[in-house]
Amino acid sequence: QLLAEKGDLILEYAYRGDLFEHTVSVQFEHYDSGFSDTPIEALEAVLGANQIDRTKQEISIVAGRYVFTESIEAPIGWRMRIMPGAELNFEQGSLLELRGALAIEGTENNPVIVNVETDLAFRDMGAWGGIFVSKAADRSTVRHLVLTGTGVQNLNTRQGFYGMTGCFSFFESDVTISHSEFNSTQCEDALNIVKSDFVLDDVTISKARADAFDSDFSTGVIKDSLFLDSGNDGVDVSGTSLRMERVRMEGIGDKAVSVGEKSVLFATQIEINGAVLGLASKDLSRATVEQSRFDNIVGTALMTYIKKAEYGASSIDCQNCSFGETGAVTGRQEGTQIIVNGREDRRGYLTQQQVIDAGLAETG
Repeated sequence: QLLAEKGDLILEYAYRGDLFEHTVSVQFEHYDSGFSDTPIEALEAVLGANQIDRTKQEISIVAGRYVFTESIEAPIGWRMRIMPGAELNFEQGSLLELRGALAIEGTENNPVIVNVETDLAFRDMGAWGGIFVSKAADRSTVRHLVLTGTGVQNLNTRQGFYGMTGCFSFFESDVTISHSEFNSTQCEDALNIVKSDFVLDDVTISKARADAFDSDFSTGVIKDSLFLDSGNDGVDVSGTSLRMERVRMEGIGDKAVSVGEKSVLFATQIEINGAVLGLASKDLSRATVEQSRFDNIVGTALMTYIKKAEYGASSIDCQNCSFGETGAVTGRQEGTQIIVNGREDRRGYLTQQQVIDAGLAETG
């Protein structure tokens, strides 16, 4: 039976002689998606009609303060430009989804400000809120953005009603982000990039509640950037080819850098000062590190293990690397490989039970 007032479906079924009932939210043709039914009109209501060019299919946001209280999905191909001095406030978990290129054009003295507030109860799942660029045909550019979250809000699940994990997200949409800051984000990921090519240049992510940066199945570069005081990982990638240059990481609550699911990492001049694990390579991933330092590592500086057996063994090659205070320099599961300054680690292996006890078999 269908509960029309909520758009939910009640499933009644029998299993081993017992009767059960389960409520499922499904998307029928006229199901309430959570987005405005009239997106251009909704944007005009927030921004003013003079900032919407229907002929060019372009949204231009000039300096000023704007408040979003409902989620809006712009039509396919519409572009958005955000000018210096614009401040966008996403309240009540509101999400702005763009399916065209985003250009944030702040300046050093007049950045673009984005504030993100989560609605923990939205559609019984909660919604992070923020900005999501999906399947844009052209590359997005972000300069001098300051994005700030609440720092304390937390959904019960790792994603919300819209399937989002990030406060600022890109899916199949190439992007270059430079001279930008992400502060006190409450989302599962402060910045999330999936199936895209990306460049992060002079980006600071501080006090992320969970992961600072998460990327899946992408290709990218992170350079001259800073990651501070994240609750979980600093950089977490899977199925990704990543180059890191001159990156500093401090006060990381889990792994400073985590590469998994057949990722390839090349990192040079990386400084990690304070983390549970320094660099973790898992599941057929290869990490090559040069001229880098690991200090104040609670557990292990370099670790290789197998989280998903279908992928296989991983490796780390760390050359011209130095180590300060650390619980252990290396830890590896049988079949994996770690080379430090030209010498292969041949000490005892981590057992599968030790991997499980450390939480590595379950965490990202």
